[in-house]
Amino acid sequence: MADSYRAIHKWIARNYGKADKCVGADCKGMSKKYEWALIKGNSHGRDINSYMMLCRSCHGIYDMTDQNRERKRKSMLGKNLGRVTRTTHLRLSICDDLGNVYHSVTQAAELSGISRRAISNNLNNRSKSAGGRVWNKTETK
Repeated sequence: MADSYRAIHKWIARNYGKADKCVGADCKGMSKKYEWALIKGNSHGRDINSYMMLCRSCHGIYDMTDQNRERKRKSMLGKNLGRVTRTTHLRLSICDDLGNVYHSVTQAAELSGISRRAISNNLNNRSKSAGGRVWNKTETK
């Protein structure tokens, strides 16, 4: 039976100690935390030649595959959609389902007694409602 991931890493730490340096090509050596990383193409096992020492930053970069990179890129798409920045010339009003119109999330929070975070989460589709109300952004001139 194959050893578990955790058991193998405990075995490596017990027999070879904790990782204490980084062999990453672009590493600046500023990290204080190091890890044993599986060398690509090898399988988890009790062979120390299948592992190398990397800092956490280099380990994350080393493990980043094209598939992970694409997944991360897709997850970041649309993160800024719907957010108004200072350079945006579009004016938005905040409306609740009762027909009340507010000029900002802060104003809506102060007048309705509902937290800014709750209203903002609802506007950015992170929650279904805030304070029992559904909030929307509308364009104003």
